[in-house]
Formats: sequence, structure tokens, C-alpha cells
Amino acid sequence: MRLFPTLAAAILPALILSTPLRADDYADRVAVAKEVAEVSLAAIDLDALIATMWKPITNQAAARGTPLSEAQKSEINALYLETFRGPMTDLMLGQDALMAELMTMEELVALRDFYSTDAGRSVMSKLPKVMEAQQPQIMQLIQSTMPVLLPKVMAVIQPPANAQ
Repeated sequence: MRLFPTLAAAILPALILSTPLRADDYADRVAVAKEVAEVSLAAIDLDALIATMWKPITNQAAARGTPLSEAQKSEINALYLETFRGPMTDLMLGQDALMAELMTMEELVALRDFYSTDAGRSVMSKLPKVMEAQQPQIMQLIQSTMPVLLPKVMAVIQPPANAQ
């Protein structure tokens, strides 16, 4: 019986040292998620992202025969930046708890490490351009499908009285 305590004393430290710390602990994930949010915010061109919100409006105005001047576009851009820069910064920095709930520690560390690389920063800086390029296609898709989709959605929300 003396062998068991001796064996346990020899093996236990090795097991403790080889067992990873509970990396999935929520507080640890939140801390890394906070780093992810900070690194991604530093890498993204937030002003360009905000511009993707107003440019479709000016493009639609131009398509309808009312193109806006550069001064008007500049004024709209200033309004959007004033309105959205602070709240979007807060939203992005406030993602830490949500990311910690949805992602594993391994995923969070991978994101943080990726966004810290030159390639990661480059990808983040290009995301607004991708969004801007796809925005007209997305709007066209929505406009073309809504006349068919909306009545179907309304039928689900408000079925005919005799169906109830």
C-alpha cells in the first residue's frame, strides 16, 4: 500500500504540469475576446465601413436622376461619421462578452493572432471595400425578392381568419 502514495506523489505533479489550464474559463475567454475586439478595431477602416452605409443612398439618388455633388456627399459622410463613429466603436469594443459566449479559447486566440499579423490587418482593412462592392448586389437582391417574399411572410405572421 505504500507504493500507491509514492506513485501518486510522483505522477500527480506530472499530470498537473501536463494538464492545460482551463482555457475555456469564461473570464479568460472574455479577456482574449477583448483583445480580439481591440486588435480588429485598430485594423479596420471604420470610416470606410461607415461610408458603406450612406453610399447606396447617393447611388440610388444618382440612378433616379438626382446625382449629388461632392459637397453634398461630403456633408452626408460627415453626418454619418458624427452619428455612427462613436456608437460603432462602442459596439465593436463591446463584442467581448458575446464572442466569449460563442467562441472557444482556441478560436479567440487564433483570431487575435491573425488580426495581429500583416495579413490579418490587411484583410480587416479591405472588408469595407468588399461590403461596398457587394452592397448594390445585395440591395438589388432584396428589391427583387421582396415583392414575392413579403406576402408570404405576412401570410405566416397573419394567417387568414378561417385558418385559425
